[in-house]
Amino acid sequence: MKNIRLGTRSSPLALRQASIVKNLLIQSTELTEDSINIIPITTSGDKYVNTKISDLGIKGVFTKELEIALLEDQIDIAVHSLKDMPAEIHPQLTISSYLKRDDVRDILIGFDKGIEYLPAGTKIGTSSLRREAQIKKYSQNLHVVPIRGNIGTRISKVGDEVDVIILAKAGIDRMSFTPDCYHIFGTDQMLPAAAQGIIAIETKLGSQAESFVKVLNDNDTMLAAECERAFLKGWEEVKFHYTGEHSSSCRIPLAALSQISNHTIHIKALVEDKGELFFENDVDNIENRNQLGHRVALKLGKIIFEK
Repeated sequence: MKNIRLGTRSSPLALRQASIVKNLLIQSTELTEDSINIIPITTSGDKYVNTKISDLGIKGVFTKELEIALLEDQIDIAVHSLKDMPAEIHPQLTISSYLKRDDVRDILIGFDKGIEYLPAGTKIGTSSLRREAQIKKYSQNLHVVPIRGNIGTRISKVGDEVDVIILAKAGIDRMSFTPDCYHIFGTDQMLPAAAQGIIAIETKLGSQAESFVKVLNDNDTMLAAECERAFLKGWEEVKFHYTGEHSSSCRIPLAALSQISNHTIHIKALVEDKGELFFENDVDNIENRNQLGHRVALKLGKIIFEK
């Protein structure tokens, strides 16, 4: 390819991630600075910043408009935070490349100890149902305050609207921001969202761009992501099987993290139901990663719906 139109959300973090992809393409291919055009696109999630994601009732609130642009040939590739992508994407589209995973952990900003040391009544800023569910395992006396907006906006609310906030450390790192006072959660303290820390490149299936961007793909990241996303897809199927309800992962507190060792893959997953947290671990050969993710969803479904 001689030129690429790179679509991205218009937030500062998304634009930084687009620049990361652009620079990697320049380093890894014959493309130049002038041959990659970054095209910012406003998504539904960016428009309705005062509404909780779970209340918008839209699948892919941060990806839908980018996918429409791909389908209509307005852009060649779309750059996403993979954790924002629905478990199932349009059949004419594909995830063509998974960049090497960055830090999967969450970070607490505004306090330099673990969340268990926060005083009663502390206001914690987050709009993540996953984080809210796990916060409550430490204390019922901490107040979760929904906040949205870009990283800078949310950080500016610390000490004003909220006492502390929780963000993905990968985003903080990509923006080269080092807070003065913070605590990094271990994954045993705060299990991350499925595919957290991963930048993904989406293209049209069978397009020239699909094969072109594969040069950036990190295989271990791809394997782990596929397992975690199989868990998300599996949970949606399990929930429908037991309840008849269709529900996307953004409306349910879910978490998942896969780790690869030699030829095996291990996954730890979490589902919250009626205020109770349910965890499940499993391991399998990497060739069975999709079955593994789905199997863990099925196990959790049986625990929750057949109890």
